[in-house]
Amino acid sequence: MMLLWSLQWGGCLLALTGAVMVASNSRVSRFGFLFFLAGNVAWVSYGILINAPGLVTKEIGFTLINMLGVWSWFLRDRLRTAPTGARV
Repeated sequence: MMLLWSLQWGGCLLALTGAVMVASNSRVSRFGFLFFLAGNVAWVSYGILINAPGLVTKEIGFTLINMLGVWSWFLRDRLRTAPTGARV
């Protein structure tokens, strides 16, 4: 039971923290997507353990959206500016 409680409330707090960070429109905004991803892992795990396929499906969708956010904020520009043949 403690595992379910930890996943549920951990996922909730991670998602809310991520939302505040993204909404702040500041230099920490991009890190909100990392909090969202951590929350997604917690919610998918919780959904699997309680056999809630709708929750798991929704969180997988949000995970893909948050991966797009990580791509946009962390990786896209970095890969564009890398010299040809250079390792990133």
